[in-house]
Amino acid sequence: MKNVFKITLALTLVVMMAAGCQQKSSTKKKSSTSDGLTGDTGTDVGTDTGSISGCDGVRWNYDATRCYYKNINRVTLSGAGNPNQTGASAVVIGPVLWSSANNLPGYDQNSFDSDTNFRIRIKPMSPLQNDRSVAGKSCTTNLSAFSRMKVFFMLRNGSNPIMPYVEVEAKIDQYSQKVSIDVPKGTGTKVLEVVGILTDHRCKRENPPAGCSNGTYWGDIPLVVSSKYPDAPTGCASFKIEYATDTTYDLP
Repeated sequence: MKNVFKITLALTLVVMMAAGCQQKSSTKKKSSTSDGLTGDTGTDVGTDTGSISGCDGVRWNYDATRCYYKNINRVTLSGAGNPNQTGASAVVIGPVLWSSANNLPGYDQNSFDSDTNFRIRIKPMSPLQNDRSVAGKSCTTNLSAFSRMKVFFMLRNGSNPIMPYVEVEAKIDQYSQKVSIDVPKGTGTKVLEVVGILTDHRCKRENPPAGCSNGTYWGDIPLVVSSKYPDAPTGCASFKIEYATDTTYDLP
């Protein structure tokens, strides 16, 4: 009788221990999917690596709740028709060439918000044949050869600039250095704008301008204008935007 009691007690303890293990395992799994770092959280932009320790970027802000920075895969711009403007004079701050508020339908505009720092970098690339620029121009790769790009960004708090424009420069198919914008605390929804772009498009043509041989030339993107063919294909330039805020990890 004693042996039967011992066997029954042992079996009961085994069952209780197994149930406890299953409960702990279930609890641990639940917590790992509720911290905003795993599962399908944030898959609309960027790449979620799944854990704080496994992030590819550097965690520069302890308010970070996402294990990735964010990206806009391609922005394509055509020229503004300023062939005589080169160097810094080619940048006319005011006309907005691209805006996160107007040119990203359906995109989460809150992803641009930050109360401490906003960091950005670009990767220039050739436009796609028959692509359309933000201005609605038809792009042709025959007129779109360039090797360097400089993009001028402005970050606004509503309609008010947070700071003067910043320049981000890179060679084609290469990432730029990341540029940092200090953001005051307590500001509202942010808007990222492109307010200027310079390339060396004209260096790839016959009779290139001065400065092309030593890499100091910057100018506008040539714009084809034809009264007979209003939609005549023109030169364009594309670039990828990657950015980080105080709720993401830093750019590499």
